[in-house]
Amino acid sequence: MVSDVRDQFRDLLIGAGILAKNSSLEVNRHAASWPVVRAAICSGLYPNLIRVEFRKKRPKFVSRDYDGLKLHPGSVNAQNPGHLEQEWLVYHELVKGVGGTFVYDSSEVTPLPVLLFGINARATVDDRVHGFSLTPSATSFVLGDDWIAYDLGSDENVYLVKKCQEVFDSILDKHLGQTLNVEELSPEKSFLDEVASALVEEARASEVYADDRFGLEESYHSNSGKFSHVDDQKRSCYDNINYK
Repeated sequence: MVSDVRDQFRDLLIGAGILAKNSSLEVNRHAASWPVVRAAICSGLYPNLIRVEFRKKRPKFVSRDYDGLKLHPGSVNAQNPGHLEQEWLVYHELVKGVGGTFVYDSSEVTPLPVLLFGINARATVDDRVHGFSLTPSATSFVLGDDWIAYDLGSDENVYLVKKCQEVFDSILDKHLGQTLNVEELSPEKSFLDEVASALVEEARASEVYADDRFGLEESYHSNSGKFSHVDDQKRSCYDNINYK
């Protein structure tokens, strides 16, 4: 059954012009990278996000529309919610039942995919977002109907995020509805590989932060305003991709 669904999904991607017919090995080069897989899940399920508010005992789960969600007892993440490492979960379905509203299936996701694939992400200088104080800054971003806030810390990081969003949109606009060959994807490949590397690097930084939640200066976390530096090599990679 899983194999049939996978084949059907592949055929849909080929028909949409996103996947080339002769690229089965190429598109699976990141299949073993969980940060990349989670980012793909996030891009597909957004805006189904849950913020994990860590407390001394059990964490609190909050979505845009619900305060105090519960992980369904059948969920793997419900077995030991205290071991969650990330401040965001992406989910497929919420179910109302006796005792509250439950999250059936969820996956941890780091902040970078939320920011890259979030709809209507924009810079702001507002000082309050959905009840959270945010230092007025040209490096602030809000998304998700103003309930998610990031401060990227520098103009450089703001530039990189905006550039990534533009390139992702350009790639889709360029290829949707067209039949592709692997050779046509070479300009995008270097960009996508850099993004994949950034996702892996962020996941590693977030794991360290989870071990010392209040002590790491350069880890990512939402609302509190920290975002790690991205080096000049990645900026150069993004600058060299110019789509119209």
